Amino acid sequence: MESKIIIHPGEIIKEDFLTPLKISVEELAQAIKVQPEVVKELVEKKRDLDKDLATRLALYFDMSPEFWLGLQHNYEQDCIEELSNCLRKEITPRASV
Repeated sequence: MESKIIIHPGEIIKEDFLTPLKISVEELAQAIKVQPEVVKELVEKKRDLDKDLATRLALYFDMSPEFWLGLQHNYEQDCIEELSNCLRKEITPRASV
């Protein structure tokens, strides 16, 4: 089975927003009123996108919070699928009674 590419929301922010719009991590952090470390960790895929960040990004980029939360949800679903595929090799389902 071919491995699916899993894309973190931070990668989308970096590649589809920061880079093409020439916005630095520091500029975005200042604009959405968070510490630069928060945005830095997000684009480095070390932080998940929560409802607070989703709302701030939505307001700044004039988008919906649901768009941002959807990216996080899709990322988590892909991670779960990958983990499940790995664990299926180790865990046998309990037989029905």
